[in-house]
Amino acid sequence: MDVVQIRLPGRELKDIDMRVRRGDYPSRSEAIRDMIRRAELFDVMNEFMGLVKDEGITLTQAPKAGANREKVYEEMFGK
Repeated sequence: MDVVQIRLPGRELKDIDMRVRRGDYPSRSEAIRDMIRRAELFDVMNEFMGLVKDEGITLTQAPKAGANREKVYEEMFGK
């Protein structure tokens, strides 16, 4: 694993420390890694929702739209 130095405002660091003390995370590093993973997932989900909307698929149709789902997946991730 590579090492990266970051600077955070005190308020954000206090929030991370609180989550560590509460037992949500074993360390600051793990909390920050998890927050980055969640941000990445949020971005992917927003992109997916935009593609679904562009295709004219409603949220209730999305799980059933097999061909469209494949097209959306290919647009997001390639073949």
